[in-house]
Amino acid sequence: MNNLIQNYKIILKELTNTCKYITTSKQIRLPKMSDLELVAL
Repeated sequence: MNNLIQNYKIILKELTNTCKYITTSKQIRLPKMSDLELVAL
């Protein structure tokens, strides 16, 4: 399980560095996770 969390954090960090220009659309209800977090998972 620890390896999964470490990999998730590394992938999320790389995605946020490469995809800074992507903005999320406005939604009525606040999603639990962002799009980048879902892709990293």
